[in-house]
Amino acid sequence: MLGDLIGEFKGRNTAFRVLSDGRTEVSGHGTGKILGVDATIVFTVVSTITPAGVFMGEGNGQIWTKEGDTVILKRARAD
Repeated sequence: MLGDLIGEFKGRNTAFRVLSDGRTEVSGHGTGKILGVDATIVFTVVSTITPAGVFMGEGNGQIWTKEGDTVILKRARAD
């Protein structure tokens, strides 16, 4: 399962903020599927851009499925 796509969401970013240390905070929401089940997602991520032009970040989120399940997301930065 490692590396397999388990979900896909489309939505919009609802808030942007540049922090005093130069990192960017983005919050948003969307809808899609996780493991084939319709779901809604909300998230906030704080990220920085690498010299290679890739955004790396950490954040939190929550997914609610139409079947009533809840998933808590915690993405740690991989340095």
